[in-house]
Amino acid sequence: MIRRVYSTGPEGRIDRTPSTCSRCNARPCACSTTIPGSTILVQRQRRGRKGKTVTTAGPLPLNREEATTLVADLKRRCGSGGTLRTESSTGGTTQLHIEIQGDHVDRLQQELGARGFVVKRAGG
Repeated sequence: MIRRVYSTGPEGRIDRTPSTCSRCNARPCACSTTIPGSTILVQRQRRGRKGKTVTTAGPLPLNREEATTLVADLKRRCGSGGTLRTESSTGGTTQLHIEIQGDHVDRLQQELGARGFVVKRAGG
């Protein structure tokens, strides 16, 4: 849909394409600015890893295919290895968590926040 906008310039009436949401491609935005149920805890861990530092983030509100794509992109951005872990919760459901080798808490927090997730940082 093209909306007519009046301009005082020599061109008179001009066509301008309306701004649309980059995620849902609708105007006004049909999706919220954050992904629902998307609070992700990001923390640095060393315990139980033979002294190696690992940055973990989760639980992810994504399906396995989306999470795999996200992990691959985050590993590339951090320049480090990592994996997608499946953990069982007490209710019998499984949750997906990201593990990136090294201390990348700041970078993961920034990248996940830019993708619409609510990110909380934990000590550790």
